[in-house]
Amino acid sequence: MIEHLLKLATKAETSGVGSHWQLGLRAAGSAKFFRDLRSGERSGCTLQTYERVLRWFSDHWPADLEWPSDIPRPAPSAGEERAA
Repeated sequence: MIEHLLKLATKAETSGVGSHWQLGLRAAGSAKFFRDLRSGERSGCTLQTYERVLRWFSDHWPADLEWPSDIPRPAPSAGEERAA
């Protein structure tokens, strides 16, 4: 699961969506979220956090950026239109 989040963050970051600091703040409420995951600190990533961050990525994924095929994409949140 950690690998999924890191892959999504890296793909979004390298595509110009935002820095890992910005993505962490928006998706997880902590600018240090992805830095901590990359360094091996996993105490802040529960199953609930994983699901929330995965849903955030799904709801905010740019239409012109392909979602990684090896990561199951959740259905859009209520009131959200899927970008891709």
